[in-house]
Amino acid sequence: MLVGGQEARSFGLSVIALMVLPGVVGAQFGDNAPKAPKELRASKGQVVLLHLHGKGEQLYVCQAAGDGASAPKWKFNAPKADLFGESGERVGRHFGGPTWEAQDGSKVVGKVMASAPSPDTNNIPWLLLTMVSRSEKGIFSRVDSIQRLDTKGGTAPTTTCTLNEEKGVDYEAEYYFYGQPMTGALNNAQ
Repeated sequence: MLVGGQEARSFGLSVIALMVLPGVVGAQFGDNAPKAPKELRASKGQVVLLHLHGKGEQLYVCQAAGDGASAPKWKFNAPKADLFGESGERVGRHFGGPTWEAQDGSKVVGKVMASAPSPDTNNIPWLLLTMVSRSEKGIFSRVDSIQRLDTKGGTAPTTTCTLNEEKGVDYEAEYYFYGQPMTGALNNAQ
């Protein structure tokens, strides 16, 4: 919930820019999508609607090995991160699902479609996700796919663990949200 102050005004302006001038946002990024491996590129015709920086933790839980004989191992559980806009303002959060939620209450839930290793093996993989559900209104209402790129950290702990033990590992990533370009009256108003 927005409660006023500079953060609320800044976020409100970002929401207005995304909702009222989506063609401008798409034009800014649409033809200049970030470099990504071929398997992680968004579908043809989709443009970048929004770029957010995620900073937080990848959460792991210690679980029994599948063979029953090996020592328990760390298994990824969920992300827990704040999302920041281009100006550094906090605009939402990222958590299990995987889900991205903006301060305007809009959400998008994704499903991993493709993965590629980070160029640095100390970082979690890069991903392409497709939308499985989204809000009807708000900044995530037009998102069809999401890229996670330029990751830093977040890999599973290498230490031994005790069953059900939980551990967070710091990470950062760039998230690019794609959708169809705006057409019609709003696009013509630019």
